[in-house]
Amino acid sequence: MLKWGVLRKLVPHQVYVEAKFIPPLKQGKTRAPENPEREAVPDEVVERTLPFMSLTVAAMVQVQRMTGILVRCGIGCFNESCHFNSPVSD
Repeated sequence: MLKWGVLRKLVPHQVYVEAKFIPPLKQGKTRAPENPEREAVPDEVVERTLPFMSLTVAAMVQVQRMTGILVRCGIGCFNESCHFNSPVSD
């Protein structure tokens, strides 16, 4: 996220560099609850659900499935059309 902000000149570069030195949280060493492991949703469930999604959300789900990208916390929403190869011209 910081890298994204640096690239768009929203965050000073030095903040990104210094943030790399922050140690990760250690499991079981904080009061934060541990999240359980999550299972992948079966393909047949995704296929049956797609018609009920907006076109935008359905497209995002399909991109995730085709690329294997795991999107968390809206990270996938920052992609722009220039990041994808497409046979369709603008």
